[in-house]
Amino acid sequence: MSNSVVVMSENLTPISRLLNSRRDLAETLAIGASERRSWGDFRHDVGALLPRIADAGSGNWLVASEDAYELVVALFAVLQAGCKAVLPAHFQSGHLSELATGVAGVVASAGIEVAGARVLRLPAPAIGDTTSDFRPLDSDTSEIILYTSGTTGEPLPVRKLLRCLESEIAVLEQTFAPPSRAVVLATVPAHHIYGLLFRVLWPLASRRAFARRLIRYPEDLSAALEPGSGQILISSPAFLKRALPVLNLNQLSSSLSRVFSSGGPLPSKVAASYNAVLSEPVREIYGSTETGGIAYRTVLSAEAPEPWTAFPGVKLSLDDETGVLTVQSPNLPNQNPIRTGDKARLLAKDRFILNGRADRVVKIEQQRVSLSELEHRLAALPEVSQARVLPWHLDGDQRDTLAAVIKPSPEGWSRLLETSKRQMREYLCAALRPHVSALALPRKWRFVRRIPEDDRGKTPLSALEALWKPQTGRPTEPQVLESEAGDDTLTLKLRPPEDLLYFEGHFDQEPILAGVVQIDWAIAFARQQFVIDGTFQRIEALKFHDIIKAGQDIELALRYDRDRNRLGFHFTRAGKNLSSGRILFETAS
Repeated sequence: MSNSVVVMSENLTPISRLLNSRRDLAETLAIGASERRSWGDFRHDVGALLPRIADAGSGNWLVASEDAYELVVALFAVLQAGCKAVLPAHFQSGHLSELATGVAGVVASAGIEVAGARVLRLPAPAIGDTTSDFRPLDSDTSEIILYTSGTTGEPLPVRKLLRCLESEIAVLEQTFAPPSRAVVLATVPAHHIYGLLFRVLWPLASRRAFARRLIRYPEDLSAALEPGSGQILISSPAFLKRALPVLNLNQLSSSLSRVFSSGGPLPSKVAASYNAVLSEPVREIYGSTETGGIAYRTVLSAEAPEPWTAFPGVKLSLDDETGVLTVQSPNLPNQNPIRTGDKARLLAKDRFILNGRADRVVKIEQQRVSLSELEHRLAALPEVSQARVLPWHLDGDQRDTLAAVIKPSPEGWSRLLETSKRQMREYLCAALRPHVSALALPRKWRFVRRIPEDDRGKTPLSALEALWKPQTGRPTEPQVLESEAGDDTLTLKLRPPEDLLYFEGHFDQEPILAGVVQIDWAIAFARQQFVIDGTFQRIEALKFHDIIKAGQDIELALRYDRDRNRLGFHFTRAGKNLSSGRILFETAS
């Protein structure tokens, strides 16, 4: 099956010729919290960094920055110096140090430490004349090395020629054609393939400005929206799902011209909720670091989700033995087919339906066990909201086994409170026994409020494994100093710990507690105290009066209206209003 051949749009400048293009030096390229960087600034900053890299000699250079503008400055300076750019999977010190052992040097923002490496700091100070002309890049040899997220193991390197990235940008412009001059906002990092393409390279090629800072929380997105501006949002299923109860969808509709989602499946119910309000529906993107973009879709009905449609030029086939989807693409360095690891069913006109992962099969004492099947069966139980199963090797035991991370549903938390973790484990194992062998039953269990996810909504294997390492973990709940309960009321004095996980990145200079976390805590404490029927429906009269900083004791007052199945919450500090609202729960019929 194949689509039409991709052609380069007249509106695009090839990335390899970007620094040689004629543009107004005052044209805005990137937007920060307090300043804008222009096309002239970009040329100047690349020119300032270039000689420092060139003087160090050829080789690979590791680029580490959460600032999208600083990242592309470093990226182009490295490529202009005739070197290859390496983008990490994440910014953990151990991972960066491992990558640094195989590179000529590191270009990193202030605050990112890389042990045992020569580090050039961003932004680069100007040395001498930085206004000289730049050479066109060779798109067949210029290369960026990205690392996969490590959802099934250690992050692996994937090489991307500039020619392949230019081809993919042309596909995106041809397929979606967003409004010109629209500003690009993002909730995903720029050092992975999705963020790199959609957040910075595509905007650069199409003369659309992009926001430098990553949007981490729904209230940050609300603050960044400008009605009537036609902004573009590059997001993930995890963010869109988490933000749905908090965001004002009418505000999104009046501000956003396009919304993209990638990094995993967007639940059809969530997609349909957004698309019922937005003037332009969410475009879901399917692909991987290895394959690039494969297909896209728009879901308007949760009951009948749309199949995927292959991008122009992408050829689809199925492996005869496994039914795994295989792709050929003009966005790859050659036309050799690449297996995706996803099972699929092909339909007419380059459309297909995904049928789950095929590569999540492990052997336990020579028996093949599907991790996806275990997760599906656990998630089907009324007590389970989400489930992740991973291979595990017990300390001091030569046998391989499995571990399970469970996010209980409200019914599950009630069962845990009424019984014990041991009885909950026994119940879940009993539910699995009719379907799997005894060897496939997980032997280690964790019950969590949230399944760990990165900025793109993916769950790295290392993040799941870390749940069994409390010495390296960080708390996600406040310390309860005092509590006073009535029939329908609960008053708590809370102390958020200084090392609370949710303070990370929000913000570095002065950590504050995100609004979505406040709402989550209110619901969690209410479910522990009151018998609340039904699932979350919506929030009314939500107001944030003042911020909650790290190290501040706060009070939380809850009042549950049983007749209306409605929870009122009110955060205060020394009598000063911080936030408040009413949470409505939908009773199952």
